Amino acid sequence: MRAGLAIVAAATVMLPDIGAAQNAITACSTYGKGCITAPTRQGRNGKELRLPGGSWIGCKQDCKLTLTDETVDE
Repeated sequence: MRAGLAIVAAATVMLPDIGAAQNAITACSTYGKGCITAPTRQGRNGKELRLPGGSWIGCKQDCKLTLTDETVDE
């Protein structure tokens, strides 16, 4: 019985944080540099998006425009 609990606990630790992202958006470069998709979530001060490096930043006026400005069109 204890071995079974250890396996369940180990599996739980290894699962990704599924609940962190509520939605995802895709933004494409204005200059043809490609597209990127990022998860978004409701933060304490409004909508946030996750940059490719893992940092969550607040969306300025529009999450898609913020993602474009911070990644493909920086």
